[in-house]
Amino acid sequence: MSHDTKQGRIEFSAGICELAADDMALTMTVSAGEAASLPVLEDVIERHLKRFAFREALEISWTRPSAG
Repeated sequence: MSHDTKQGRIEFSAGICELAADDMALTMTVSAGEAASLPVLEDVIERHLKRFAFREALEISWTRPSAG
């Protein structure tokens, strides 16, 4: 894991989560070695974020690039 006040990177055995923060949002970009691991990583990251920020009203929205 590495981070500073505006960005971070978390390495998991199944993939990587890159974080970028600004005044309005935290953007998380998740990449996985295998497509089947992506939903699992999203779930793990979402559960941990909600646990650590339990006092915040979080809206987490995952999007995927269009195929083609």
